[in-house]
Amino acid sequence: MSEWTKGFWAMIAVCVTWGLSPIYYRALAGVPTVEVLAHRTIWSLALFLAILGVQGRLGQLRAALSGRQLGRIAFAALTVSTNWGMFIWAVQSGHVVQSSLGYYIFPLAAVVMGVLFFGESLTRVQALAVLLAAVAVAVPQRMPARWWASGGLLVGQVAGLVLVSPNYRLHGPAARLARRGAGAVTGAVQRGFTLLELLVCMAMVAILASLAVPTWREIVARSQRSDGQSALYALATAQERHRLVYGRYAEAAAPAPPVGLGLGLSARGWYELSIDHADATRFNASARPAAGSPRAGDGACRLLTIDETGLRGSAPEGPETCWR
Repeated sequence: MSEWTKGFWAMIAVCVTWGLSPIYYRALAGVPTVEVLAHRTIWSLALFLAILGVQGRLGQLRAALSGRQLGRIAFAALTVSTNWGMFIWAVQSGHVVQSSLGYYIFPLAAVVMGVLFFGESLTRVQALAVLLAAVAVAVPQRMPARWWASGGLLVGQVAGLVLVSPNYRLHGPAARLARRGAGAVTGAVQRGFTLLELLVCMAMVAILASLAVPTWREIVARSQRSDGQSALYALATAQERHRLVYGRYAEAAAPAPPVGLGLGLSARGWYELSIDHADATRFNASARPAAGSPRAGDGACRLLTIDETGLRGSAPEGPETCWR
């Protein structure tokens, strides 16, 4: 069996194993991510040491850990662990599709790394294939939590670059740019970027921007909505105290007890609180973005609600969007 064939089937085995791993990690959703990562790291080390022992290569491991590459290996281990941890968290939190996006992009990013750092070139057909893959990734993505995909992808690529670079001279455009200052001093002639390199760089920037900008907006929106969510939880707790003291739920949020609860605004003042209905046994409270607040233009979640049972609601989008 040729080395190419061995590598091909090894890649197939790795992809199948990695593709089925979310089933296992999802079953461990009750176990902290750090603990799962620690077990995976420790048992991977044990298996790795056993394989090296059978192959009689433990001496090479000792040489690597005591040599000049120790810092590089430690940094690569840190980035790989970060990649592992992000993937485990994403699976346990119900973001399997979003995290798998990063691994879908991985071959595309590997091509970009090869062009930028290792001076590899693409034929026209290959360049067209890369462009089509970039469009397929950049255009239709509207999923939240995409930053886990892009973040996991980037740290994985950094780990690969750190591990591979000692064995290959970096002579792509990124490496030439880093050496350009020295070349200017010595008078060496540096060639500029080729059109293909520029196109690949532009595609990479477009992919990262399409992932980062919408994701950042979604993260900010969720963070700001938590102000209204926390205020409604506090109001519900205050309503229960009010009922214990006065025998019924308060009919207003802003006025002081016994008429109301003294809770007219959220902690940051971004949401206005109101009690839409209240009697001796039931209540329904709501939070609306205050005028001039960062959430004043929130078209997806203009209303957050909660009742005496803790049932959460929202409009026009449902609680699966507005209460995350």
